[in-house]
Amino acid sequence: MLYDNAQPQLYPRPPLPLSLKIVGWLFIVFGTLSAVDIITSLVAGKLNLNFGVLQIFIGWGLLRLSPGWRIAALVCLWLGFALAFILAVASIFASNLKVTWFGERLSDPAETRLVALAIIALISLLLVWEYRVLTNPDIRRLFLRR
Repeated sequence: MLYDNAQPQLYPRPPLPLSLKIVGWLFIVFGTLSAVDIITSLVAGKLNLNFGVLQIFIGWGLLRLSPGWRIAALVCLWLGFALAFILAVASIFASNLKVTWFGERLSDPAETRLVALAIIALISLLLVWEYRVLTNPDIRRLFLRR
């Protein structure tokens, strides 16, 4: 089957499921935010090595159905799970926890823990959903066709 006269393809590219498009674009958005963080730090005269910028490439790879970038996305998600767990434990047991919420530093320790754990829980839910999308058998099959 031919898409154009220049490149023959053995398999037509299947349409991407909406969930996979969302996951790919979430990686791109968070990678872009990491890039903005790096640039902002450089402007402030600080060197910031934020490896989150790699998510831009992971997102593009997911949208192109690259098996290697799918594995990279899964590794990134597992690192996110580990970090969320560490932060949750630290939030529970830290004696001097400091959280800033929309520019205001929270002073009440119970409120601080609650906000920190709520944020970690929301991020963890997003990570779990992304993981479920990438490990869904139908989605996995899309990456194996190449």
